[in-house]
Amino acid sequence: SLGLIDSSIIMNETLSFVDRYADTIIIAWFLGSLIFLGRFLGGFFLLKRLVKKAEPIRHDITKSINKLAKKFSIHRNIVLKESNLISTPMVMGVLKPVLLFPIGLINNLSTKEVEAILAHELAHIKRHDYFFNLIQSFAEVVFYYHPAIWFISSQIRNERENCCDDLAIQMT
Repeated sequence: SLGLIDSSIIMNETLSFVDRYADTIIIAWFLGSLIFLGRFLGGFFLLKRLVKKAEPIRHDITKSINKLAKKFSIHRNIVLKESNLISTPMVMGVLKPVLLFPIGLINNLSTKEVEAILAHELAHIKRHDYFFNLIQSFAEVVFYYHPAIWFISSQIRNERENCCDDLAIQMT
C-alpha cells in the first residue's frame, strides 16, 4: 500500500505542476513546433527550387526508365532531371514525380548501375514514399519533443531505403 500512496502523491504533484504551468507548456510546445515547421518548410522549398533549377537529362535513359516503370506498374509520367547541387539521386513529388540525378552521374556509370539506381528510385515512386515521408515529417513537427519519435523516424527511413533496395533487386 505504500507504493500506491507514493504513486498517487507523485501523480497529484505532476497534475498540479501541469495545471500551474499549462500556458507556459503550451506556448513552449507551439514555439518548438513552429521552429520544426520552419525547418521542414525550408527543406521543402529548397527541394522545389532544386527541381526548378535542374536541367532535363539529355542522356538516352528514357528507354530504361520506361521499361522499368512498366515492370513496377507505374503509369505516371516521370520527369528526369540533372542538378549540380545534389550528390545522390532523389525523387520528389507525389502526382508528378521528378527524378533528380547529380550532374554527370549517368556518364560515369555502366548501364546496369544506372538501371539499378533507376529501379531504386522507381521503387520509391511505386511505394508512394514521398507522400508517406510528408506525413512522417508532420508527425516530427507535432511531436518534436519526444525522443522516441526521432528514433522511430530514423528506423522508418532506414527501412524505407531497405525496402526500395529489395524491390530494385527483384526488378533488375
